[in-house]
Amino acid sequence: MKIFSKKLLPAWKSKSALRVWRLLPANGVLAVELRDPESKKVAFAGIKIDSGRIIWSTENDNDYFGNQDTWWMTINTVHKDVLLLQQFVKPDMPTAGKIFAIDLHNGSLLWQNDELSFLYAKDNSIYGLKRTMTAEEVTAIDLRTGFVTGVLDSSQMDDPDAPDVAALPGTVLPEPVELPAAEGRYPLKGAVKQIPADAVSPTLIPISAGKSIAGFYTTSGHDEKGSLLYDSSLFIVDGDGTRLYADNPERNVHVPIPDFYFTVDRTLLYVRNSNEIVAVRLD
Repeated sequence: MKIFSKKLLPAWKSKSALRVWRLLPANGVLAVELRDPESKKVAFAGIKIDSGRIIWSTENDNDYFGNQDTWWMTINTVHKDVLLLQQFVKPDMPTAGKIFAIDLHNGSLLWQNDELSFLYAKDNSIYGLKRTMTAEEVTAIDLRTGFVTGVLDSSQMDDPDAPDVAALPGTVLPEPVELPAAEGRYPLKGAVKQIPADAVSPTLIPISAGKSIAGFYTTSGHDEKGSLLYDSSLFIVDGDGTRLYADNPERNVHVPIPDFYFTVDRTLLYVRNSNEIVAVRLD
């Protein structure tokens, strides 16, 4: 007979003065994109997933990218141990322009290319598109050095989709839940039963380290313009449906984003109050 269940607590938290815009886990590191829409400030950081230690950050380094307009820079993807950023050409042309490569483990800027827009990464190369007045050509450059290694024609191109969070090893995104019919689909039913019938955008990670995780939104009122506002809820239950952890990460948001949480190697990761990353170990 089960007498008690051990409650879970956050393993670590990491808070910033900027808003957490994007998280991309790879090779034990959480690549983070931070933004402040009012001041137009952008920063990037790397956090060890197992400890929460910030191993590098550009938040307080104004010279990291030199004179680049960082507001138009964003995370593209991680390939092997390199974080790839792209910079849009200009505000009224949302086309990828310059490429920046950062060592995922120490934050050093490996190289930048001002002529290519990112297409895809494969093996030890990055492939980018170079546009001239008369033609377009695909150029291959070395992943670590940025040196040009070749020019391809269309018959040589291999254009795989850039991996999203769900495609990265060890990462699991929540799946949508249709209530109440979905209850019988899952081996662990406790989380589904605890999602309220009026939940908005309910999602579930059915089994992770013997536990299930559920997330959803509930309406919290209206803003001054009459638009609906939502509060998010997140909880972890064991096989018997006992709640081991619960939180309300965001309150009074306008858009209920279903995949506001995910797991990496048996660690739950999510953002609280827009600027704090929270990690909860499921073991």
